[in-house]
Amino acid sequence: MVWVETTDGGIRKASREAAGVGLKLAEKLGVPLAAVLCGGDAALAPALGRLGLSKVFAATGEAFARYSSEAYSAAVAEAGLRMPADLYLTGATALGRDLSARLAARLDAALATDVTGIRWDAAPLTVIRPVYSGKLMAVTELTAPRRVLSLRPNVFPAPAERDPAPAVEVVPISPEDLRIRAQVQKAIQTAQGALDVSEAEVIVSGGRGVGGPEGFAAVAELARTLRGAVGASRAAVDAGWIPYAHQVGQTGKVVS
Repeated sequence: MVWVETTDGGIRKASREAAGVGLKLAEKLGVPLAAVLCGGDAALAPALGRLGLSKVFAATGEAFARYSSEAYSAAVAEAGLRMPADLYLTGATALGRDLSARLAARLDAALATDVTGIRWDAAPLTVIRPVYSGKLMAVTELTAPRRVLSLRPNVFPAPAERDPAPAVEVVPISPEDLRIRAQVQKAIQTAQGALDVSEAEVIVSGGRGVGGPEGFAAVAELARTLRGAVGASRAAVDAGWIPYAHQVGQTGKVVS
């Protein structure tokens, strides 16, 4: 089961990569693969069909209008029961890491975060992930009946789009066990359409050396020329020169 995260009306690159991992694992294990879309994103089901998925669970309604780890994890868990599924995949984005932890707790599942490698032929499922700020690589066997993985962006390839796309079955779901104790009241888009540093192939990063917020104009111009994203050091972010969304490194977004 793949949770599909969307942005600017499309499927995030990290979710496309997660779908690719899911398709490969499903083929090796001989099991079907499905995806979950929340909110008003059910219209993206045909796009998932072009990636090779044939079944999509769609959770709609007011509770799913904005991201909520409680509502979205309930939807993914409900889809997993309907399937049924014992392996859940997300991209290791900010929302993906949040959702995967909540989902693992809800399902009493094993959780492996920021996965960068999978031993495809190993049994039980074995994953590789960095620990201690990337100084070591942990090889982890997941022996629990249910497992949740968040996959580091830009590591696994996204599947090639298929033409013609297979038909996609869209299954509406409406989880009843919704215990929403925190709600998002307002979301501020700091840079609409900007490439996320965690998914960029090229990053142009600046720090104290740019001299101030105006110095990031040149950084941004170079990033646009290279079709990349703008990154920043913690010092530049702490000084208020650029929003935190651009911070890379141990205290920001992990890039690879």
